[in-house]
Amino acid sequence: PCDALPLIEDHEGLTPEEMLRLCDMCAEIYEEQHDHERAAQVIHTFRQPLLAQRDHHIHAQYCFIISGYYDDLLDGHYQPQDDMERTWLKRMSEAIDLAIRHMRKARRKDSKMLLCEYLRARATLLIRGEPERKLRIRKLLREMNAILKENAEPWLQRGLCLNRLNGLVSYLCGRRF
Repeated sequence: PCDALPLIEDHEGLTPEEMLRLCDMCAEIYEEQHDHERAAQVIHTFRQPLLAQRDHHIHAQYCFIISGYYDDLLDGHYQPQDDMERTWLKRMSEAIDLAIRHMRKARRKDSKMLLCEYLRARATLLIRGEPERKLRIRKLLREMNAILKENAEPWLQRGLCLNRLNGLVSYLCGRRF
């Protein structure tokens, strides 16, 4: 198994974006190895330096990494069977909601694209675990659709792929919940 902890502990001199990528990659590696303790350690190590940035874009991405950690712990169990799974699902939902809240305030070039990804993740979580929350699901999809309509042309000019997001919104908006 990989031991990236020495690399992570020596993160001085990295930009916030480099720290985010390192955090995300290393947490993902440990999650793939089912070493959730080390994945949590990686995420925790980057908490202070990333949140010290006071940058909504950075905060949102960090929160989304946290939601991915809980998603991995849940392993597809979005209708929890016990208190531990309920706690993980609650924390995952809170992390995605916080990522969305911060990304709505972010003003970087790719903020809107990431916001669409986070809205999609939240809608997907609701569809899987709480399909009765139709109004919330619709609201998330409508927000995604509005962002896609507003930004499709500039994103296409920059060569960004919209198929995954646009196809999902078209499919889900056409369905009745």
